[in-house]
Amino acid sequence: MITSEKEIKFIENLLKEYKNMDKKLGVLDLDMTEVLNCGYSVKSPCINSDIAYYGCDSGSPVEKFVIAKENAIEDIERRKKLIENEKKKVELVYECLNSEEKSVFKYYYCDDLTYKEVCNRMNIDKANFISIKDKILIKAIEVLSTGSLENAINSRKMEKERIDEIIKAENDIIDI
Repeated sequence: MITSEKEIKFIENLLKEYKNMDKKLGVLDLDMTEVLNCGYSVKSPCINSDIAYYGCDSGSPVEKFVIAKENAIEDIERRKKLIENEKKKVELVYECLNSEEKSVFKYYYCDDLTYKEVCNRMNIDKANFISIKDKILIKAIEVLSTGSLENAINSRKMEKERIDEIIKAENDIIDI
């Protein structure tokens, strides 16, 4: 199993992001509540700020508002599902770890301790830390490399491009 530097970096970032996934899901829940409770207004901030009128080229202001609201709901649901899936993947990796690897995972990836702090806390040397961290990455690669790793990387790239498009569309509408 040959894994590129790009894939290793992706896995490493995914493991580091795990600690923030519940917060991100909470924010998306709040965003969803805001959009669902948003009433019609030409300048509805809960619609304009997130999705604007992406894909709304014609129609009455009310139609554009409804379409924008539906787009916002779909976008939030899609982003939430992506984070939930990534969280489940990291949890699958965690389940495969032994107790020593779980400790390094918790301290290094979740608690953001430096390798020196992890070594002090676990009473291990740098070489042992690197070895355990490498084992975690190998197990993560084994779990995540079921043909979907490249898809996940591409999905994140497409997500960023979509957000950039939405921001551009929002700026175009603001300019009008």
